[in-house]
Amino acid sequence: MCGIAGEVSTAGVDVDALEAMGAAIRHRGPDGLGYLLHDPRNGIRVARSSEAVAADARGARVGFVQRRLSILDLSDAGNQPMVNESGDLALVYNGEIYNYVELRRELEAGGRRFRSSGDTEVVLAAYERWGRDFVERLVGMWALALLDVRRGVLLLSRDRFGIKPLYYSATAGRFRFASEPKALIAAPGGEARPDEATVRRYLLTGATDQGERTFFAGISSVPAAHNLEVPLASAAPGSATRYWHLPEEEYGGSRKSAAREFAELLRDSVRVHTRSDVPVGTCLSGGLDSSAIVCLAAGLMEAGSVPSYAHRGFGYVPDDPAVSEREYMEEVVRRTGIEMTYVEVNRERFADVLPEIVVQQDEPFGSTSIAAQWFVFEAARRAGVKVMLDGQGADEVLGGYHSYFPQIGIAQLRAGRSLAYARLALAHRRRFGSWPLPPQVALHTAAPRLGPRVWPTRPAGPSPTLPPAAEILSAQMRERCTAADFSSPQHATVHDILAANTTSLGLPALLRFEDRNSMAHSIEARVPFLDHRLVEFAFRLPAEMKVHGATTKQVLRDALEGVLPERIRTRRDKIGFRADPSSTWTLAARHREALVANRTGPEVGWFDEPAVDRLLSGAETGIGAEFMAWRVINLKIWLRAVCAGIEDPLAP
Repeated sequence: MCGIAGEVSTAGVDVDALEAMGAAIRHRGPDGLGYLLHDPRNGIRVARSSEAVAADARGARVGFVQRRLSILDLSDAGNQPMVNESGDLALVYNGEIYNYVELRRELEAGGRRFRSSGDTEVVLAAYERWGRDFVERLVGMWALALLDVRRGVLLLSRDRFGIKPLYYSATAGRFRFASEPKALIAAPGGEARPDEATVRRYLLTGATDQGERTFFAGISSVPAAHNLEVPLASAAPGSATRYWHLPEEEYGGSRKSAAREFAELLRDSVRVHTRSDVPVGTCLSGGLDSSAIVCLAAGLMEAGSVPSYAHRGFGYVPDDPAVSEREYMEEVVRRTGIEMTYVEVNRERFADVLPEIVVQQDEPFGSTSIAAQWFVFEAARRAGVKVMLDGQGADEVLGGYHSYFPQIGIAQLRAGRSLAYARLALAHRRRFGSWPLPPQVALHTAAPRLGPRVWPTRPAGPSPTLPPAAEILSAQMRERCTAADFSSPQHATVHDILAANTTSLGLPALLRFEDRNSMAHSIEARVPFLDHRLVEFAFRLPAEMKVHGATTKQVLRDALEGVLPERIRTRRDKIGFRADPSSTWTLAARHREALVANRTGPEVGWFDEPAVDRLLSGAETGIGAEFMAWRVINLKIWLRAVCAGIEDPLAP
């Protein structure tokens, strides 16, 4: 695990840029520093200091910098950048390949000899053996940059789900890449210029991390499951090419056999995700997913299949007992004997740290809930843990959110499957005491001509009917809004709903939050539910094996019978990391005057000060007002601290 950055330039590598980018991501890898230069005359050279690079940079057209977080092969043999024996391939890489042991054996059987015991050299050797198709053999998470001198290209690749981040900027004759936008911004010529279209959508809907576009104009994200090649001769990137898709074929087995196969795949995923030469812990919320990881790891540890140090839990406990899951965490502790750290944070400190988290995240985020995760990683770092397992991804892949029920109901009614909707509605009513859709909405969806019109139409083009959140925007900003700024895609099947949330709508944002929160504390976060073998199997299953009536994640519940405490396996409520809503209002009250004032150029053009003042007054305290208030606060801190470089963005 590490931070990577670099550039390809027809005018010559800017050593100051390499040094600045490396410094900006030092938190991603405090254990080591490495540089690489390449030019056609002198070939590839590796150095361990900026002074050595500066003395040798003349004529270089490619430069890399890498910050190392030592997880596998802690010796110098695992250092990066790594160069092959023939000197025509070089790699900087951020991530972990969990099947590196099996790949290594296969490569050794073909005659390859290795100098290191970690996974980086295996990645390099896999490319040598299988070319660009090597990514299809990898089980893991990665963002990598591979210099292929023979082909005259820089290859960038990102794992199937985008667990590891990779950003780039391109101007005439110069291409730069980095693990985080802050590195690209720190380089000479870099700038933090906000992208207004992304900002509008965020303010109106809370959406983030949807596609290649970022909050920064001129900075793009390499898409998940894609490779991107940059010819060295031009330094102009081509189009990214997709190398992986969700499966389309359907599973033909029974519910019982599906549960058995899913359990085997998940157990193996947890097993390989604990491969590490440093201590491993787990984020334990008390929910189904994180509890599953801890309980499976306990069984594997007892069988001698995982290291004994892979068994330590960290869980956030909020002030509000109504949203606390401590009792469920304690159930898991009793079952497994895990050493548990309960992370408690008072409201004042929660509010104090939010501005720091905004800066570390690089881009705005939708709610203060991700701050709870920040404190969990902070506690793990204090305990000396460098790797943390987390349950991220299970909700998107297996249908774990209760918000899916209205979406499923709409899809069923639009497809004319009224009987299927009736079964869903009755099950939902029995379990939660409410309908998945208000009756008038269900009627209008099933028969638009008969039912009353209950949703406003959203015409395409400029000047659409704007959502209530638009009231905080300036008149000029409202005039520039289009339906694309707040429209929501509609999906026809459960499979489509889950696929969209896994690949584009929900999970990418959660993975970005987790990456920045963990790496800010120099911790590698691993997500066993996103082993692509497990995900592919889940997407082959019929919808009812995932969302069965009003029961979420049915196959996971079936698979874990006898593994999880029954009280957790059969849980129907869902809390997760839930921040106290008062943190938003505490911040608003404490800094209201500073937040209302429009102190940067974009704020002047985008916000209506009186409307922002009314919002931050706290007169409306519902969840919608809380989310809207947080988006305004977050964006203003981001504009000031990240884009304008104001040291204290909330100063009076």
